[in-house]
Amino acid sequence: MRILQQAVQILQEFEQILKHICEKGRQVPIENILRLFSGIGHAESDLKLLIPLLNKETLPLLLSVTSFWKDHVRIRYICTGIMNLSMKISANIELNFLRSLRSINEQTSSEICFSTYEQYREQLEKKCSTNILTLLSYYGSSWNLFDFLDSLTTDDVYNLQEAVNDWDETLVNMKTIFDFATVKNFLDRVNAAMTNKQKQLNVTSLSFEHIVECFENTWKNNQFDGLCRCLESSALSLRAISYKPRPICQRPAQSMSSDFA
Repeated sequence: MRILQQAVQILQEFEQILKHICEKGRQVPIENILRLFSGIGHAESDLKLLIPLLNKETLPLLLSVTSFWKDHVRIRYICTGIMNLSMKISANIELNFLRSLRSINEQTSSEICFSTYEQYREQLEKKCSTNILTLLSYYGSSWNLFDFLDSLTTDDVYNLQEAVNDWDETLVNMKTIFDFATVKNFLDRVNAAMTNKQKQLNVTSLSFEHIVECFENTWKNNQFDGLCRCLESSALSLRAISYKPRPICQRPAQSMSSDFA
């Protein structure tokens, strides 16, 4: 009997929350919506069961808010990545919008979350492939990796390859160095592509669309088919490599292996 009473109480509380959301709609904070679901991963399927209880205006709001929250950590990394990238290159990107998106939390009103997230979808997400979104998220979560790679010369990469035996093989091996070199090569080619695009358009700042185009076109090279894996490997191994004494990167280089050209 006690279990039944608790179940009835939970159902009544759920109905009150749902009623409040339907009445207040866009004014309620995100946390009120999240309380409807036992886990954000099941929110979309749970919402399908609630359709008969929701009005037409509330359903799109709930779908948008739950979709955002399910992926909000990655979205924040993507926003941070775009902002970090804009410090490296001259880009014509609205940074205030990205800051607004990053600042969304459980206390944010569902209206602000809905409008900002939908703007993100239209202006950024729909213009990028899954690969580009992953790359941008690394610009946000592993910014030190890109800083480190930018500091390396061609000779440095070769010397890292030569010095691979100086590391603990459980942390760094030849494959790790190859992954670093692949990411470095990709970034160098992207930078060259962006410089050429600026000259071609006779502009000093590139739009987000042009930046994405440079990334996409460079990624088409078969050499970068495994770039996402290389990014993951390099990010995980960065500490081991970047803290190695600098003289290793200063050994005289003779010629670059064709794999790293």
